[in-house]
Amino acid sequence: FRADDYPKAIEAGNAYLKSVPGDQDIQVLVAQGYYKQKDYKNAIAAGQKAAKASNPPSEEILQLILRSNYEMKDKEGTQLAAEQLLRHYPTPGTWGRLLDGYIAQTKHDHELLALYRLAVDVGALEDAKHYTDMTQALVIGGFGIEGERIMEQGLASDVFAGDSLTRAERTLGAAKRKGDSERQALAGAPAALSGATTGDDMYEVGKLYFSAGEYAKAADALSKAVKKGGLSDADAVNMLLGVSLAREGKKAEARKALDAIEDPQFAEVARLWKLHLS
Repeated sequence: FRADDYPKAIEAGNAYLKSVPGDQDIQVLVAQGYYKQKDYKNAIAAGQKAAKASNPPSEEILQLILRSNYEMKDKEGTQLAAEQLLRHYPTPGTWGRLLDGYIAQTKHDHELLALYRLAVDVGALEDAKHYTDMTQALVIGGFGIEGERIMEQGLASDVFAGDSLTRAERTLGAAKRKGDSERQALAGAPAALSGATTGDDMYEVGKLYFSAGEYAKAADALSKAVKKGGLSDADAVNMLLGVSLAREGKKAEARKALDAIEDPQFAEVARLWKLHLS
């Protein structure tokens, strides 16, 4: 294996395991050998065998199973592997490695913001680019005050330097301008909610409260939007409702809102949130 001769390493490892089937180190080595050869199907099989042989399974082997499923573009396998990994190792580092992959693949704005917000809540938002990209997405999506908070956290954490610092300060300026307009609108939010005639209008009020960090009021407005119906994007409303309730500590109600998300890709993001709430 050290000589990068993975076929012979696998052959020798499997021969050894016939006599000593419980040797964890060799089980992991065989699984890694398959992975190095991009034989992801056998890497998963060998990894799962190693995982079943120990309690708890090692983080290393669970990461290998996750990465192999991801490389095979097996969404169901990736989800199950992620659940197992986070069940045993729900650390910010584990979350970060998992979410980085999802963030890199995601193009839909609402899904991306849900992933970034999850990264914030699990303590995995650490990358300078992620702070800037999240803030820009928040400003574009109508969450200026929230964008201010995120960028200020990033600047306080000293992750920026040089050109990235200049970009971050410029992005904070844009967030503050959007945030100022939202703060002006907040005074009229109660009247706007009571006078709203459509679910989408109620959703806009909910977004305003959410951006301001007033999650109980956001949940109230968003619940009314869901009840009213006729929404342009019901999944986006249910996701924001779920996050609002989660941040209020109402886990059961948050799961119910997340369960209502229908789009398969968005439901996968919701599933990650439910893992966090478990």
